[in-house]
Amino acid sequence: MHPALPTLSKTNVSDEVKRNPFRILLIAPTALDYTGRPIKERRLHLPCLTLPALGAATPGDAEVRLIYETVEDIPYDQHWDMVGLTGMGSGIVRAWQIADEFRNRSTRVVIGGIAASISDPEWTLEHCDAVVCGEADEIWREVVQDAQRGCLKRIYRVERLPDIGALSEPRYDLMNRRRIG
Repeated sequence: MHPALPTLSKTNVSDEVKRNPFRILLIAPTALDYTGRPIKERRLHLPCLTLPALGAATPGDAEVRLIYETVEDIPYDQHWDMVGLTGMGSGIVRAWQIADEFRNRSTRVVIGGIAASISDPEWTLEHCDAVVCGEADEIWREVVQDAQRGCLKRIYRVERLPDIGALSEPRYDLMNRRRIG
């Protein structure tokens, strides 16, 4: 017979979060060259601000890391509780490839961005657990909290544009300053 499991008080839960925070990897995929290989550069001068904006919208009890694949390698072999990918234009194909690799490693994957937002969500859902359609700024906290509880919805739809004046300042501190700018 198994010993009784301890009842977790709020103190126990917060201690557990401090020891093992929910780890989120946010990735901006690179483009693919004419042979289908990812394009790599030494430096990225005009990074998209989606990732630092989502970093700012992430609940404070989660650990967040940003990766711009054009200038950084993706840490596939590290443990991540959730991976978020953005896909612009043809970059959605690379996002699907990355998502497939993480799902093969039993990691939850969420994909958003313009390409995922304007196409049929079912195309992207073949490669991920959830799709965010529309601007994710105001709904991202809900997505993360649902993932933490293990109950991601398949589709998150944002019905209106966010109030830009109400958004938090992007988390520029999460960007790799040696490779960006």
